[in-house]
Order: sequence, then structure tokens, then C-alpha cells
Amino acid sequence: MIIIVLILALSFPVVSVGVEPGADSESTDPATYVDRAHHFRVALPPGFEIGRRPPSELRDFTPAPVAGIFFMNPQMAGGQLAGVEPADLEIRIYSADSHESLETWLAEHEFAFGDTGTRVTPYRQGAVNGLEVCQSTLLAPGCSIYVRGENFVYQLTPATREGEQILSTFTVLPAS
Repeated sequence: MIIIVLILALSFPVVSVGVEPGADSESTDPATYVDRAHHFRVALPPGFEIGRRPPSELRDFTPAPVAGIFFMNPQMAGGQLAGVEPADLEIRIYSADSHESLETWLAEHEFAFGDTGTRVTPYRQGAVNGLEVCQSTLLAPGCSIYVRGENFVYQLTPATREGEQILSTFTVLPAS
């Protein structure tokens, strides 16, 4: 059992974060994570940890995200269940044609609208404007927020109140 937990923990690399290079200089508390390659930013509580899903893991999803980033509180990230417990917030980033609407993209990739157990509702909180998609599942969390950017669709999955707070600060940045 301990070996399995260690293997899982090692498969989810986590690094400490303060203000990311290139972050807005006035955003120091809470820290601001800026992802210029994928055109978004979020504000993080102090000390939160950031991890990236390895490409080999992302290839297991259909469709395969181009990136997967997760945010965890430092106690959980450094604890015995690191890598086993869900992150406070996970963001999966998918490529999308600029002419596709969010609804079209979700339907074409079978994230919503085809399954009778799926509930899709508009979502708006803070700067986040998208669709909440809830699946009938035995695993938690069962709901994700999908947001459309210029070249990406972002799947934001909060698992805790802190994750929901981080999600509320999510901002899509211009691609240029």
C-alpha cells in the first residue's frame, strides 16, 4: 500500500510557487500564476503548490489535453496522500478552432449534450463565464466548468472551497 501511494505521489510532480515569472508585478498576495503559453491566469492563496501533468498521462484522455495543471494547498501537497487526493483545482487545456462555439466543442468531443446523465448549465462567477457540466458519477468531483478562449477550451475542476475560490479568479488572457 505504501509503495502504491509513493508511486502515485511521484507521478504528480509538484513545485512551490510564489509569483510566477512574468506575473503582474502588483499581484504578490495572493500569488498570481500566469500561463502565457495557454493564455490564462489565476490568483493563488499564499504557499499553494503547482503541478503539471506529464504528457504521457495526458495522452490517456480522449480528447488529449495539450496541458494539465493543478493547484494544491501546501498541507495536502506535502502530506501522505499527495498525488492520491484530488487537487484543489485542476485545469485541463484543450486545443480548439477559433470558430467553434463552446457548446459545439463540448458536443463534438462528447463532454456534454449526448449523455442523458449530463447536466449543462450556464456558469458565471467573477470573470469566469462558461458552462458547468455535471456528470452522473460515483467519483467526486462530478462537475467541471468549461471556458472558451481564443485557441483553447479550459476545463476547470474544483474539488474544494479553496479550489472554487481560485476558479473564481480565472481570467483568459488575449492570445497576442
